[in-house]
Amino acid sequence: MRIEIEGLVMTDLQNLEIRVKSLEEWRNTQTTDAAVRKERDKHMDQRFDELKESVNEVKGYLLRIVWVIILGIIGSLITFVISGGLNVGI
Repeated sequence: MRIEIEGLVMTDLQNLEIRVKSLEEWRNTQTTDAAVRKERDKHMDQRFDELKESVNEVKGYLLRIVWVIILGIIGSLITFVISGGLNVGI
């Protein structure tokens, strides 16, 4: 009887040891995956920051172009008025 109980205890201990080893492997895998994900996200954030800077740069150039067009229209209207474009022919 005692031998049977010791056999069951040993079997339980072996099962527990197998479970603990598999949990340790799973934990190591999760730790590695988390580290890889963190590095990937860091590089992704860096790329988005660079993209944001590029978009802001293009936005600045477009704003300047719009101002040049608006000033050109205003300048041509002023030139038209100064050259007598508003005079009604008598």
